[in-house]
Amino acid sequence: MLQTYGNSYQYPPEFTQGSGTNNAYNTQGMVNSINGMALNPQGGSDEACTLFLGDLSVYCTEKDIRKLFRPFGVIEAIRVKRGSSNKTNLSYGFIKFSTKESAEQAMNQLNGVMFLGRTIR
Repeated sequence: MLQTYGNSYQYPPEFTQGSGTNNAYNTQGMVNSINGMALNPQGGSDEACTLFLGDLSVYCTEKDIRKLFRPFGVIEAIRVKRGSSNKTNLSYGFIKFSTKESAEQAMNQLNGVMFLGRTIR
């Protein structure tokens, strides 16, 4: 889902362009990544607290993600990307914490963990 540009990755256009709910996770396109789970430490406060979640199970819900990530801090938003025609889970999403430290701790401890039969990244 992310495209590689040197040592950085770029979000799909629907998360970096336009306005409204799709723009809620605008990160100006570029993030740093550790094995896929991505955090933007140089962005503004919203971007520094938001993680990209890749390789999610198609059965994964926002409730499942909240339960897994809750121990790391206050969660402000969770978004699982769904197909426009049939609303099926597209196996990636975003989670926004209230602090950068919570996001970093979650990324460091959960990157590569088995979650609902898939290795979360």
